[in-house]
Amino acid sequence: MSLLLIRPGHLKPYESNFMRYFSLKYPPLNLSILAAQEEDVKILDLSIYKNPRKILIKTLEKESFDFVGMTVVTPFMDEVSEMVEIIREHSHSKIILGGSHITALPQESLIESKADIACIGEGEATLKEIISGKPLNNVKGVGYFEKDKFILNPRREFINNLDKLEFPRWDLIRTEKYHTLFSKRNPTGIIETSRGCPYNCIFCHKQTFGRIYRTKTPKRVVDDMEHAIKFGFKEIHIIDDAFSVEKKRVLEICKEIRKRNLDIPWSLPCGIRVDQADQELFDALHSAGCHMLAFGVESGSDRILKELNKGINKKQIIKAFRFARKAGIETLIALLMVGLPGETIKDIKATMELAKDLDPDITKVSVTIPYPGTKLYERYKNENILAKKFSWSSYRMHNPEKIYEHEILDWEDIKRGYDGVLRSVYLNPVHYTCRFKKIIGAYLPRFLKNYIYAARKKI
Repeated sequence: MSLLLIRPGHLKPYESNFMRYFSLKYPPLNLSILAAQEEDVKILDLSIYKNPRKILIKTLEKESFDFVGMTVVTPFMDEVSEMVEIIREHSHSKIILGGSHITALPQESLIESKADIACIGEGEATLKEIISGKPLNNVKGVGYFEKDKFILNPRREFINNLDKLEFPRWDLIRTEKYHTLFSKRNPTGIIETSRGCPYNCIFCHKQTFGRIYRTKTPKRVVDDMEHAIKFGFKEIHIIDDAFSVEKKRVLEICKEIRKRNLDIPWSLPCGIRVDQADQELFDALHSAGCHMLAFGVESGSDRILKELNKGINKKQIIKAFRFARKAGIETLIALLMVGLPGETIKDIKATMELAKDLDPDITKVSVTIPYPGTKLYERYKNENILAKKFSWSSYRMHNPEKIYEHEILDWEDIKRGYDGVLRSVYLNPVHYTCRFKKIIGAYLPRFLKNYIYAARKKI
């Protein structure tokens, strides 16, 4: 059976926001891993094209496929529904949807999109069984309609031994198309070293990979890095939800990188927990080539951090930044949020003050979004404060429309808070004074080089 795997366009949810200039163009790791399970398979990453609709039609007219699979995160659900219509017009393929949004809302997603099958949770074994022609009623982890009745099969067990996963099919994508503004070298690839997160933050989606923490061995992690290098990636970003849960494993990964003398910069852009941070950990990361990492700070208010079930406090945040700076890690990122449940204007001001005091190299702020599959979504749904009329494309963190009624703040307060946190760092002269040499000697040449790279590759 032939299979086409599609990632929707990348910039549409951010087209009216400055974040479109800083979007991370990462390769589709999930599709590349899924593709490794099949023989007759192609990947179409519409995020790298300026006219994704035209490219999709051209692909479907050129070649027929038995199945088309698409990965779906919430802001792209409306776009995916449009793509399903296009596929119906130009193909007789069975359409499979997977990803976090589908896992959270399988029945609703099939109704909205008119696709055929919802693939729920980890998709490797499930997709393989679907493509093999196994009757759907015998396939775990799927949802589908049969005579207008929605059928939801039992969930599939999580993959315990991640080392058994095939290496990603990087040969099916154009590796030169992927880059980030902050990479030391491009193209930039991504890997995962673990799945699942044992923590309980109310704004995080846990339904796809669950809360059971599962890891790859240090050897397999570095094998993945070498595999990416073989296909032309020159920098690696690790995108785990919870990379640093097991400190011993992190130290062994760093040791394995040094042992193999890998000359490749790498980073942790999705963040590590500040309560797991100590000097030994950061020294090891730096010595192994990690040049950039993020911290999930979220708020400058201990009260709000407690409300989030985050399990951290301001003292731990400040200490983590101090350790990382002492270790010599070049670029530190603070991930912050506004519009958090229970938040007041006073709490937002505390976040501004903390951001100013931390003075990270990069400050990233997002508006709190109750994504389907999170505890926050269920809470707001039960409290009946979600907007009655909305589009899924409004569920974007960097310029959302009013999709819920905050219990304390009005929407203008949230927008002002978003801008205010950014200004607390980027309009602070001390921010630039303290890192003048770094900006002139490292960042500006790198940004210029990366812009030229993107222009040459027509990204």
